[in-house]
Amino acid sequence: MDFRPLIELIEGHQRFVITSHVRPDGDAIGSEIAMAHLLERHGRQAGVINPSATPARLQFLDPSHRVKKIRADVSIDEAADTDVFLILDTSSWQQLVDMGEVLRRSKAIRVVIDHHAIADDLDAVEFKDTTAPA
Repeated sequence: MDFRPLIELIEGHQRFVITSHVRPDGDAIGSEIAMAHLLERHGRQAGVINPSATPARLQFLDPSHRVKKIRADVSIDEAADTDVFLILDTSSWQQLVDMGEVLRRSKAIRVVIDHHAIADDLDAVEFKDTTAPA
């Protein structure tokens, strides 16, 4: 997979919101936190906002509680104010729930990084490997 377009996009923008699917699992949360750390290492701002709270059994993945829940911790308008949305581990409007509303309100660039074969058109740049386990 050619990740040069993603690298260029990251180099060309400063503010990122990372999100994933409703009822996040370990690969969603782990991927989000890893991506946030990567972006911050490169001098970018990265927020992680999900449609659901992190399940109690997975809190160990986020000991600093950086994963926020839309509407409870961050407003729709605050979440929409970004340069780029990185949508990880899903490309389904139905799984984005309230984050879908955020995406529809914002004019920010959308990027999907996913491994699922089923997909909606999120009007996003896609990096998808359906052969990857997670």
